[in-house]
Amino acid sequence: MNPEHQKTVNVQSKSVKEKKRMKALLQDAIQATCEGRNEDYGTPSENYGRIRDLWRGYPPSADLDEVDAVVLMILTKIARIVESPGLRDSWLDIAGYAAVGWAVVKEEEDRLDEFTSSVSEAHIEWAKGSEKGDA
Repeated sequence: MNPEHQKTVNVQSKSVKEKKRMKALLQDAIQATCEGRNEDYGTPSENYGRIRDLWRGYPPSADLDEVDAVVLMILTKIARIVESPGLRDSWLDIAGYAAVGWAVVKEEEDRLDEFTSSVSEAHIEWAKGSEKGDA
């Protein structure tokens, strides 16, 4: 095999190995975040709401929401990676926190959409009532 072809084969082999490692980590993150965690800790919004409530006391004036709690957990893992970048657990946890953080953001958007919809419906009903009263 010529050296250029061997170099291409080596690069492709490394790429396949890297993809397998990334896929394994993400599959483990899916399993950790989607299977059993809700039963153990509650939904992501509930769990990070509790974490937020606990962290609000440190310092007492902190105004945190559930997303802030997830971000702070990710930062905690980043601090651990700085010390021990070779430990898989922190990388796995960050992937999981990213997934639950996204779920929390989308749940908040869903709640806002529901609220906006209910307020709009109430306003429409009120406006209809006002029109009838004006007649």
